[in-house]
Amino acid sequence: MSQTVDWDHYRKLSRDLTPVNDPLWGPEDYRQFLIEIGFGQLPSGFHLYSGPVEPNEICPSFVGSTDWPNLMFIGDDGVGYSVGLVPSAGYILEFDAKGEFVSRVSDDFLNFVDLSVVV
Repeated sequence: MSQTVDWDHYRKLSRDLTPVNDPLWGPEDYRQFLIEIGFGQLPSGFHLYSGPVEPNEICPSFVGSTDWPNLMFIGDDGVGYSVGLVPSAGYILEFDAKGEFVSRVSDDFLNFVDLSVVV
């Protein structure tokens, strides 16, 4: 991946979100991956965004859940499925194009990336 973190986007997001972690982007492994490796398309074809995105930016009909406080979408597969990161817990959830919950994909970001690389 040749792109790096969009720091302007990061600073805007940091001002807009309720603090969950320090910084507000979620678990350390996710933040470090963006800083050290970057974002873009993984070998599996999954596209990792330059930073977390509010779910309704990707799917306007998305209705949040108290089960997933501060859920942020972090990427998609290019064919309608997106994944979200729950910053306070670190796990990864999959959603369809309508914003409906599909499954819990991984318990942490680095495990998700490992699964995405070998798929």
